[in-house]
Amino acid sequence: MTRTRLTISLIAALAASTVATAGAAAAPAPEPRERAATAHAAACTKGACARRKARRLLAGKVLIRFTETGSIGNYSSLDQRLHFCKSSDYVYDSVSYVEGAGTYHERHTGSWRVVKASLRKGGRGTAKVRGTPDDGSPPTTIKVTFDGSETRLDGSVVIVERSDVC
Repeated sequence: MTRTRLTISLIAALAASTVATAGAAAAPAPEPRERAATAHAAACTKGACARRKARRLLAGKVLIRFTETGSIGNYSSLDQRLHFCKSSDYVYDSVSYVEGAGTYHERHTGSWRVVKASLRKGGRGTAKVRGTPDDGSPPTTIKVTFDGSETRLDGSVVIVERSDVC
């Protein structure tokens, strides 16, 4: 933002606050500690602060990817759900159905943590999440990207809801 636009924005904001508070008692100036907390919250875009914020955003959520196909009369579907529990556990459920062959369900559990996060204004950002399976298999890292209107898991659009498992 150019200095001129910034100045105009500040003047407009000041004018709006003056109109909104006309006739009302002036609010006390924020304490130094409050100003520091506000500045810190605005600067929480990388590092440990961003990882904690990304963890709070993911905890208690489920990311759902549903795919269905039908080729020459053979209907099939795949329902994948990745639950991020607040306890740092994860549950991955996968249910596949192929017409004529039946349904197959598998569940994997383990622990998860945000290993890297980059956040921007407007609810946008990315988080790399490492999942360590309980069965001793190697950890897997995924990338969750959110832009305020849609969420992607390793590039595929997913539905985000509150987890009903944890």
